[in-house]
Amino acid sequence: MVSIILVALFSSLAIIVAVSRQKKSQRSLNTPNRLKHLTELGVSFTVAEFILQGDRLHAVKSYRDESGLGLREATAYVDEMSKMSL
Repeated sequence: MVSIILVALFSSLAIIVAVSRQKKSQRSLNTPNRLKHLTELGVSFTVAEFILQGDRLHAVKSYRDESGLGLREATAYVDEMSKMSL
């Protein structure tokens, strides 16, 4: 009984990982164009990479370090640039 549950659990996990990888690869298809677009808008390369990776926390932190702005302003900036990169 326990072995059947474990097999089902690992099968479900494998499916989740496969779907996640597929979505990530689909997202990265246009990454060079999206990266170019963001840098043309004036976003630094580092912040743009974090935005495209979906790493909002590090994007905000990097932008705060670069610009000297506060948390609220940096978060608003990163959120706006994220919308523009879609």
